[in-house]
Amino acid sequence: PAPAAQAPTWPFRVDWLLLGLLLVLSFFLASFAASNSDLWLHLAIGKGLSEGTVKPDGVDPYSVATEADGRKPAVFWVHQSWLFSWLAYQLLPLVGGGGLVVGKALLFTATIALLCRIGWNEGNRLFVIICLVMAALAASTRLLMQPIVVSLLFLSITLFVLDRAGVFAHGRGQTASANT
Repeated sequence: PAPAAQAPTWPFRVDWLLLGLLLVLSFFLASFAASNSDLWLHLAIGKGLSEGTVKPDGVDPYSVATEADGRKPAVFWVHQSWLFSWLAYQLLPLVGGGGLVVGKALLFTATIALLCRIGWNEGNRLFVIICLVMAALAASTRLLMQPIVVSLLFLSITLFVLDRAGVFAHGRGQTASANT
């Protein structure tokens, strides 16, 4: 009897090589100097939160337009990204500005890696990589040192968990009634 022919392994290796290159690309796309001015606002609010002089719900401490005067009451202000501001302020003395940028790049790389795992099977690995290269390139202009980077990571975690739970399995040969 003739030995069974094995499928070539080079396409599998090429897919993993392209995935590695995608992750390196995503790291480099996200690792640029933090030059957005709202980073300073986040750091100032983080300092105020650490010292107890700023509350995340109250009056905006850095705006004259929201303060109370004789004619109008103070405008209610909620700082939705208070945790990001506090963490950025706490991490800045430990890792410096460059460390914050590397952390942002690592968060974005983790986001892309988790998104790669969704739908990653033998039939469409190349398609997933091509789509994520385009997504990384499109997102690269918005990857400032802002809370959106953390939000993207949590979105990818949510999608990853939903994929593992079988929510997206409908298109993979299962019926919708099998998932309920």
